[in-house]
Amino acid sequence: MADNTPSESGWVSFAGDPDLARDWRLFSESPTVVQAWAVLNIGPAHARQWRDRGYTARQARAWIAEWPDVTVEQATEWGGHGFDAESARGWSHLQIAPSVAAQCRRAALDSDAVQIWITDGFDAASASHWTSHGFDVEAALRWSKLGMSPTIAARWKRAGVDTDTARQWLVAGFDAQHALPWIEAGCTSEWAAQWSDFAPLRALEWDSEGFTPEEAKQWKGMPAAEAARQRRRGKRPPPTAAPRLGSVDWSTGRRLPS
Repeated sequence: MADNTPSESGWVSFAGDPDLARDWRLFSESPTVVQAWAVLNIGPAHARQWRDRGYTARQARAWIAEWPDVTVEQATEWGGHGFDAESARGWSHLQIAPSVAAQCRRAALDSDAVQIWITDGFDAASASHWTSHGFDVEAALRWSKLGMSPTIAARWKRAGVDTDTARQWLVAGFDAQHALPWIEAGCTSEWAAQWSDFAPLRALEWDSEGFTPEEAKQWKGMPAAEAARQRRRGKRPPPTAAPRLGSVDWSTGRRLPS
């Protein structure tokens, strides 16, 4: 069988330079293999980087043809997160990590949409979080101006609260955790602030019996209905005393530990 391996002069003729010819020959003795990599317009050292990462010349060509200045590290990282060369190049101009780009894509955001979020002051990770909680960029801007995270803003939103109403509750001194029970009870922030020492439903009971918050505090050693009956009989609030263990705090409806 004839030996098709080029002579030394043949390698030099192919590479155009003795040193380059030597490097290609060290890369592979097969002219076919060398030619497959050389047509990518990369040197043997660069070709070796791709091959050492497990790429064939055809696979490397797919990346280099679409993204000429891509490095093997970039191709490996983007490819590891499910991006091909075309989509990776589209995301790379945002200067975000492939893992974040993948997170955005799972939230149904494409690179153009993420660019809008970034233009409005969000980073890509935040865009993904807000989107996954059901907010567009305009809504996210309104909620974030209140200092809200996507998770907290979503709690307000599920309760049917808009940003203007949420702001009123925040000004009144309530965060989402403490405001939502009052909202669910149908109370306004102004009214809830007056009754904040009481649980919402207990506050409504005392209010329905005609007590002000200060009066209710004086009578809270008993249920609101009983306090109302005694008051109608002309009795005064009982003297304030330390609550007995195991008794009920009628401002909250909770039994004190015994």
